[in-house]
Amino acid sequence: MKIIGSEGTIHSVLIFVPLTYSGTDSIVPSRFARHFRNILRWFGTGKRYVIIGSKGVRKEVISWLVESDCSNFVFIEADLEPRAVWMQDRFIAFQNASGENALALDPRFACAAQWRKLASKIYSEAGIEIAYMPYSLEGGNILGGREITLVGADTIDRVLDQDKGIRRHKVINNLEKFFETEIQVIGGVRSSWIGSSLERYIVGHGKQPVYHLDMYITRTGKQGDSGKEIILFGHPRKTFELIRKKIEIQRGDGNLYERLFNESEYQLREKFEVRNLPILLTNGNLDSHRESIGYTLSFNNCLLDVESNDCARVLIPRFSPDSFLYGTDRKNRVALESAVEDVWRNLGFKVDLTDGIEDLAYDHGGINCMVKIIKR
Repeated sequence: MKIIGSEGTIHSVLIFVPLTYSGTDSIVPSRFARHFRNILRWFGTGKRYVIIGSKGVRKEVISWLVESDCSNFVFIEADLEPRAVWMQDRFIAFQNASGENALALDPRFACAAQWRKLASKIYSEAGIEIAYMPYSLEGGNILGGREITLVGADTIDRVLDQDKGIRRHKVINNLEKFFETEIQVIGGVRSSWIGSSLERYIVGHGKQPVYHLDMYITRTGKQGDSGKEIILFGHPRKTFELIRKKIEIQRGDGNLYERLFNESEYQLREKFEVRNLPILLTNGNLDSHRESIGYTLSFNNCLLDVESNDCARVLIPRFSPDSFLYGTDRKNRVALESAVEDVWRNLGFKVDLTDGIEDLAYDHGGINCMVKIIKR
């Protein structure tokens, strides 16, 4: 089965909706509701939506769909954990040999009754086949394409940690059979921040500068003058060009942070045409942990709808609208956002913007983390 990449117009979308409790009522947290509604408005009509959530949020979620004129949907009831907004990452979306969409689930959940029941409901109510991955993989660290699938080095390390008897080359060979493409592993020892001054600010396993590839790599589905696919790569070097800063963490080493990205960029240039976007390691006054928690403003974590070279659009994140709430530098964010818009427009994309999503960044995610494109 071929993993869903960034090429082609979007037909179907999978969304997990989290909940919280207000008295005896279950509701969707307001900040997630705002983001979901904006994403649905951008997707618009003509898509099929498979939405998974608890019975208590069904009415509210359907109201979002109605206001966005989204009539083609299936709502599947399931008991989910409160932070289910990222739960789609436990799946990888495929198309099988017949062109039908399918989902592969992390095998860690294959034995859990709750997940077996959910898999059965996805198949019976939405008609989507469920398979199981050969290893424990996270969707955000796998970027598919027609001929090459990118896999984060941290993912390979996790597999090796879980099965001490397997060799690295065997894992890669098995993944190539599963994805039916060549595998290129991105990251490595030169990308490690373990034991450095940045360790308290970066989340991950230690072989990548950011925990998931979709936070700093975007496959555009377009070819450059070189004949290679254009990849947009988030790099602190670009950030410094724009705002004369590499990071906004006062006690962090900006030069070290920049070097962490060089290995991945070098690896990508072998087979892709690489162009840079900014990326910013920052911290904001979102709660009482301002000095101890760092998070990434990712401009790569976006949504693409590519019908053809002449008809393509992108929804890119904005962080500047939140600056007055979180005590962050609005001028820097506006400069970065403007540069990102220019890059996408120069690629021929129609550019749309989110509202402020710094709260998602603080939770180590973005808009692409909130949805799973399951068919193009």
